[in-house]
Amino acid sequence: MSLTRKSVNSASIIGNLKQNKIDKPMARGYKTGGRETGTPNRLTSEIRTVLKDMLFNELQSLPDRLDKLPDKDRIEVMLKLIPYICPKVQDVPHDKDEPFNWGALH
Repeated sequence: MSLTRKSVNSASIIGNLKQNKIDKPMARGYKTGGRETGTPNRLTSEIRTVLKDMLFNELQSLPDRLDKLPDKDRIEVMLKLIPYICPKVQDVPHDKDEPFNWGALH
């Protein structure tokens, strides 16, 4: 059934809305549609997969690329990568009320 401008009137549209219970206003503060909470975004997961594959391929070719660099540049790259492999050592603070066992150092 095709609708023409003459056959559609507002009363019939409102009647259809009430019959199908579409006339309810959206609940404030409550999720009424869309993805369930915690459902991952498909596009985001696909982008992560592509980026992981690209990064894996780059890491596989890294030794060959480093060998082609001059010594100075290779050392600079290695120094920039070290924090990702070996984290910096941080001082452990000693609280004034905390007991300290000097015997454990020997």
